[in-house]
Amino acid sequence: MASPVQWVVLLVVVSCVWKQGTVAQKVTLPYCPGSVCCGGDSNGDTAQQQRRMADLEARQAQVEARQAQMEARQAQMEARQAQMEARQAQVEARLADGVRCCGENDTDCEEDPEVPHPRDCKDILDNDETTPSGVYTVYPQDGLGGVLVYCDNDIDGGGWTVFQKRQDGSVDFYRGWRDYKTGFPSNLNGEFWLGLEKLYRLAVQKTYELRVDMEDVEGNTAYAAYDTFAISPESQNYKLQIGTYSGNAGDSLSVHNGHPFSTKDRDNDEYPSSCAQIFKGAWWYVDCHDSNLNGLYHLGPHVSYADGVNWQHWKGDYNSLKRTEMKIRPKA
Repeated sequence: MASPVQWVVLLVVVSCVWKQGTVAQKVTLPYCPGSVCCGGDSNGDTAQQQRRMADLEARQAQVEARQAQMEARQAQMEARQAQMEARQAQVEARLADGVRCCGENDTDCEEDPEVPHPRDCKDILDNDETTPSGVYTVYPQDGLGGVLVYCDNDIDGGGWTVFQKRQDGSVDFYRGWRDYKTGFPSNLNGEFWLGLEKLYRLAVQKTYELRVDMEDVEGNTAYAAYDTFAISPESQNYKLQIGTYSGNAGDSLSVHNGHPFSTKDRDNDEYPSSCAQIFKGAWWYVDCHDSNLNGLYHLGPHVSYADGVNWQHWKGDYNSLKRTEMKIRPKA
């Protein structure tokens, strides 16, 4: 049995051996970045790095997907542009092939017999009685090219070429001479004024009749018809020429018969001041008007005097109409 002194010596030896082993372990431990040792914590760092890498890859995939969408949209825009250019080329080709002019006179113009050439909406309807209302191209006999027009094939047997439409106030009609001469806007499916020059080119071809359809804000409708319609050329300021009235709206246009067209910048009326400026429209004013269908779109009753879309003999001077259409058709 060991003595007390031997137990003390044994304890000292064991203590030294344990310390030396611990030091050796500490010295020989491998270096692990971001952790105390290469135990469980390093596995956590590796998982975090994997998650970050997965996030980066997901973001890269999103960027590539967005880039692909942008390229697809660009391709669609280019395709649409190509379609528009192709349609424009077709229109120009049709216009170029439609009338062959060999000289300055209308009699020197020879039409291509293989291409149909309706002069107006009545010709289009006569060619196909099932033709719906809509926008079509007609070719006045002056040989100056085709004209886009809106054809009304629903009212009174159809075949009407519409040259004025008001329906929602979306278009500004208080404009100058140039706009009323050339027409506005280009979209004929909404509100529009066809243009005095185009109207002259159409109305000079045959003997036409005029129809004016109207509707008030309560949904009531009325019309005024005139058995003849024409206007003079621009050299005479597009003077109005109409015949006998019929209808149920009252005659608010005959007083304007024989008078030139006026706009806010071209005063051709008989009043000392500009009727167009006073009544905010453009019309065949006298001194000044019984009708003002190109006036301000007040839509119903208004306090201002006679500056709305007015037809005096139906709704008076203080009630602006909701809808109007002016249209012509060859007289039967």
